[in-house]
Amino acid sequence: MKSTLSQALHLPHEVWQQLSGQTDHELRAALICLLTAAFAAQGSAERIGDAEGGWFWLPPFYLWQDWAKDGLRRAQDKKHPK
Repeated sequence: MKSTLSQALHLPHEVWQQLSGQTDHELRAALICLLTAAFAAQGSAERIGDAEGGWFWLPPFYLWQDWAKDGLRRAQDKKHPK
């Protein structure tokens, strides 16, 4: 059964195996960077930030957990109060 993430990114099976089974923190972090780069390469990454502070690419917004979406909204509200 494919996950939502693996349906969104078409990467070799070995990448998904490494990601699900990797316990080394540094290697797992590198795999997460690979996933984010793959989203950026296919043009579906979410770009967060600004020209002054810099940009940060993340997976597409629809894949985010609610706590992450809420965090982004709170950060935007602080930056641009109503």
